[in-house]
Amino acid sequence: MWKHSAVPISPFSRAVDEFLDAHNPLILVPSNNNESDYAFTPRQWRRTLSSAVDAFREMLRREELLSESLLSMNPIDKMADICPPCYGPQVPGTRADEPNYIVCMDGNFQHRRHEAASVKVPGMLKTPSLFIKPDEVAQMELSMNPALHNAIEGDVNRHLQQLPDTLVMLEGEIESILDELGTDYFQNLQGGSEAEIKALIKIKISKSKLYEAKVGVIEMQKRWDQPRSGTRVQHPFKKQMNSKMNMFKKKWISYNNRATSFNSDFSPEVPLETPSFDDVKAFGIDNFFWSTSRLDHPSEPWAVDVNTQKGIQAYLTVTHCQDELRRIAREARQTVTWAIEKSIKMDQLLQSLQAEPQETDVLTESQQQVKNTCSEFNCPKAVVQQTWERLVSGQSVVMEFDSEEDQHEEEIFAQEQDFIIHEQN
Repeated sequence: MWKHSAVPISPFSRAVDEFLDAHNPLILVPSNNNESDYAFTPRQWRRTLSSAVDAFREMLRREELLSESLLSMNPIDKMADICPPCYGPQVPGTRADEPNYIVCMDGNFQHRRHEAASVKVPGMLKTPSLFIKPDEVAQMELSMNPALHNAIEGDVNRHLQQLPDTLVMLEGEIESILDELGTDYFQNLQGGSEAEIKALIKIKISKSKLYEAKVGVIEMQKRWDQPRSGTRVQHPFKKQMNSKMNMFKKKWISYNNRATSFNSDFSPEVPLETPSFDDVKAFGIDNFFWSTSRLDHPSEPWAVDVNTQKGIQAYLTVTHCQDELRRIAREARQTVTWAIEKSIKMDQLLQSLQAEPQETDVLTESQQQVKNTCSEFNCPKAVVQQTWERLVSGQSVVMEFDSEEDQHEEEIFAQEQDFIIHEQN
């Protein structure tokens, strides 16, 4: 039941306890509670099940360690075993600007709740090999700080040397910005105070941001309107559209507040337009409200010609598809190369397992690795053979790491069971 149901251990074990206690005699165990008046207490299935899960996790961990030792895997080999397309052997034919790896690091803060709700047991905490330990992150931060300081000092010195050229460049940028904002209007503003000019500049910037948000909503709507199937595909687009609309509303609120304040503070002869949010949503992209003088580019094909706009989108789609196909082809070649190399390594291990070297023979590298693995994990050669078979078939290995005395006791127990069955027959 528990294997095929997504139920935590604690509620499942409690339900099993309630069912067994109601239909079977109670199984009592010695009580460890000194404050209790009873020497025995009903057995709790949670402890047994939790111990079994911990034991199974330990078996899987040892299985993984044995496999890594048997295959002599380094850190990059371990990553390649998880994702061969990403971390497989490097293949020729890649571009210089193409990244070798695309790594996304995720910080999971759920463990804070687990730490607050549990009790740490010394020696029981096992960090998965895929996780980066906090001390490694701190060490990397310390190692990067000197280089960061040197880089900052170098940038400061270089900027000081380039300061005269920078001032000239800034003056040119200021002139160009004034020209784009409407130099004649702002410089020859009759009766315009400095506060009024600053307010107009802020309004113009807010209106530009509102226009960008409007374009984002329109483009998102075009992508959403494309024929697709299934609610699973539509859900991400709905989420992105909600985000775009929220940003659009924030930009409208910013513009509306600035324009309303300007109209009330300076009382211009022609007040600035302050349409409602619903009106702005209904405005087309060619509405006169969006006019920002020289920033409109009314004669540019990419701004007014529909076919040019479609051509730009088509070109971007083609280039993105070509990059994606190149990436897929590279990942496929890396996967095949990784599979060939691992197949060769597995064949060498098989030959080493089947060989029976004499004491005077010089062991090969693969035979020495098998011997070292058996010695390190205190397991017979048969266990390593079983590990190899399961690795080839792609199955999980569940094995016993016990001593020869335990194996001898199991053999005696099996013989006794066979004798009892023989006597009964």
